Amino acid sequence: MLYSRMTWKVLSQQTLQSVPPSSPPNIGSISPAIFGRLQKLETLGLDVTHLQNRRFPEEIFNLPRLVEVHLSLSVDANPPQNIGVLNHIRELKLTSAHGLIDTLPQSIVLLENLEKLKIRIRDLSHLPGDIHQLQNLQHLDLFGCPNIRSLPLSLGRLTKLKEMRLPIDTLAKS
Repeated sequence: MLYSRMTWKVLSQQTLQSVPPSSPPNIGSISPAIFGRLQKLETLGLDVTHLQNRRFPEEIFNLPRLVEVHLSLSVDANPPQNIGVLNHIRELKLTSAHGLIDTLPQSIVLLENLEKLKIRIRDLSHLPGDIHQLQNLQHLDLFGCPNIRSLPLSLGRLTKLKEMRLPIDTLAKS
């Protein structure tokens, strides 16, 4: 209960710079509108299953300092289709233990400042073909994607890519 009171106090002062990925169980009571007022927020860990209507708060797209986003998706909440408008983020982690997500939003390739992409989506089968547009990408982690069937040839055009993690079965499926 103390944690909840502290969270609300910080939210009401609009000075929050980080929201931890392991949010308190009552996070669903937070109105999505509060996110739009957190103009200093830099890091956001969000389990969509605990939010009202299990939807990604559109207000997050208006946060100018947000550079790190960790989204845990529910079975009925895919990554937001317009995620590409968050072009100032440097690190993105997408997680879903549930099925039904086999592709990423095409707009993900518009994240021009993205340096680290970590995906843990069991049913993801492929990456966007124009992933080479992520010119600042240095780390690509697909280890949590055991059903990835192929990798686009355009990966070879990512000149800053230093590290790539793949499930062991990926090469055997190609």
